[in-house]
Amino acid sequence: VTDEFQQFSKLALHGYSAGKNGLNTEARRNILKHILDNNIMNGYEIIEHLQGLIAFREKRFDKDFSIAIKNWTDDIKFVNDYSVTKQIQ
Repeated sequence: VTDEFQQFSKLALHGYSAGKNGLNTEARRNILKHILDNNIMNGYEIIEHLQGLIAFREKRFDKDFSIAIKNWTDDIKFVNDYSVTKQIQ
């Protein structure tokens, strides 16, 4: 796994970014909703991708990824809740 993992992901291609220099919560959520609503990725794929980013970044000690990891963790919860709500409707 390299930095291209995130750089060329479907999330990144749609403008999603997290961390110190990333998007605010509302902007990230709007992108995630767009991706889910248009069946670009399903909730499982997004969650799996974000979990992979967390696992990869947690092992790096040369930079502080704590804000990105918090964003990704929050977005995993959002995607899970949003996906469940969509299935109920």
